[in-house]
Amino acid sequence: MVSIRELLKRPLQDEKWLEKVVIGGVLMWTPFSWGYIVGLFRNVIKKEEDVLPEWRNWGKLFSDGIIMFVVKLVYVLIPALIFAIGAAVGTRCFLGLACGAFMIFISAVAWLGVGFILPMAICHYVATDDIKSAFAWKVVFEKIKSTIKDYGLAYLIMIGLVIAGYIVFYLIVLIIFFSIIVPPLFVLLLIFGWIVLGFVFFYLSLILARMFGEIYPVESVEEKKAA
Repeated sequence: MVSIRELLKRPLQDEKWLEKVVIGGVLMWTPFSWGYIVGLFRNVIKKEEDVLPEWRNWGKLFSDGIIMFVVKLVYVLIPALIFAIGAAVGTRCFLGLACGAFMIFISAVAWLGVGFILPMAICHYVATDDIKSAFAWKVVFEKIKSTIKDYGLAYLIMIGLVIAGYIVFYLIVLIIFFSIIVPPLFVLLLIFGWIVLGFVFFYLSLILARMFGEIYPVESVEEKKAA
């Protein structure tokens, strides 16, 4: 597995990286951008290109993005429900507060578990071009087990990058909060902050897609689609 420094520089090796990243940053909160990330996963796993994909075939980008959204939604649904139940129970009484705190703790553990499984699930879906493969948990766990050393390290790197992204997020929120006393400045910073976050998280997504795509076992691309 390559170094973190090399991972951070990978997107910059594309001759048209600036153009592609600008488009991705602007579209970050849309299915088109999510579909683009799926395309990068596909290129890396199937070794079709060693550069960033072109922004083309917008219909495919949109459909891939919707599928990516559905897969993520299904995976986060359980920890989100546990958290919601814990928060609701915690407002009832003292005993409920204790139960609620426990439920929220379980939810946090579930979130970490989902974050661990999801990258490989996405890789398996992309490799087979079958959304059902994202939920073939036995196969997904086998893939994780076969690459556990690199995959575990990639997971820790992902947590570090996500934390760095959220530090940027909260710094922007803090700046925007203190600018609320000047309404015009507040609006401008709100728009600027939203755009900056789009670029930050799009760039991080490019890094993570290539990192996990390279870890995904090459031989699994030829395997029969898992039901």
